[in-house]
Amino acid sequence: MKKINNWLHKEFEKLHIGFGIKQTGLFLISCILSYFVTGNPTVSLTGALASLLYFLMPNKDIKLKSAFKLPVLYLGVLTVAFFGSLATTNTVTSLALNMIVPFIIVCMLNDESNVLGYAYHYIIFTYVQFTEITLKIFPLYVIAAFIGMLVAYVFHDFVWSSDERDVQLEAVDDKKVIVESIKTASVKVKESLEFDSLTSRFAVILSVATAVSITLWSYVDLPKWYWIAKATCFTLVPIWSQIKYRAADRLKSTAVGCAIFSACSLLAPHKYVLILATLLALVLAISYIPKKQMSEFYVFSAFVSLSLASFPPITVSMYKATYVLIGVLLAAIMNWLLLPNVANKVCRNDTVKNETTTVC
Repeated sequence: MKKINNWLHKEFEKLHIGFGIKQTGLFLISCILSYFVTGNPTVSLTGALASLLYFLMPNKDIKLKSAFKLPVLYLGVLTVAFFGSLATTNTVTSLALNMIVPFIIVCMLNDESNVLGYAYHYIIFTYVQFTEITLKIFPLYVIAAFIGMLVAYVFHDFVWSSDERDVQLEAVDDKKVIVESIKTASVKVKESLEFDSLTSRFAVILSVATAVSITLWSYVDLPKWYWIAKATCFTLVPIWSQIKYRAADRLKSTAVGCAIFSACSLLAPHKYVLILATLLALVLAISYIPKKQMSEFYVFSAFVSLSLASFPPITVSMYKATYVLIGVLLAAIMNWLLLPNVANKVCRNDTVKNETTTVC
């Protein structure tokens, strides 16, 4: 009993329950409002990602007055979502956009202080394709994403914010801030085209992986094909040496998540019980993020994705486990084959420090 108590205590220490409840609440509010307005559950869920993942947005703290900040942030979401929707048109467009857009996103938004700065916009870009939001229904997504952004903006910047909003913010030159941001992003992309930094090399790997995985599996008649593409794209990380740990964690955690989902579905098959279990899993998954406990995050995120699938629990669990295995293997192979010399070299444009030499 003492060992069990110690284990439970350690697990609770990894959690940030308040954060998980807040972010899940934003997701539910955005999803319900979007569904009420659009009437499309898929669009509502995908649009609500804009609010669920708002804390990941790299430019959410941009120094602009309220009248300009929300439109600027929303324009970024809308732009990547539009290209994601356009990528569903045909094979050629899919390959081209999935090669170009991820590269630009990574180069523009990654920096030394935030190596995962690309994550928010990259997730929006890929999920629009995963959920097959075509150009025909893209106008509905425009509405859903705006609702999601508005909800997140209001809660993060006003309801939960402890910052003092004084006259200093009123003195900010909004036009100058926007112009400087565009110039900085342009310079980053231009420098990355030399392909001699870790950021640009990772951008190439991620772009190729995205183009191949999404285009290949989206045109193969497999149920839940995007689980393979997700596993490939999201196993890749900017720090080269971490991929084997990321891959191992994802495989083990997915297996555990599948087992928990199957047991829960078989022992408590009632629909409302499963809905409550899914909400709890979502809260728990998000609660592990602030303390970077990704193994546990994968367990409960697997539970959530399985709950949204309309297949028998054992069947869908087998699909998930198999697809993640395929996706992780593809990510490892691509990381090994593409630009392999980055594994043992410090790139010319990167600062040479002890920590950077080990991650190269």
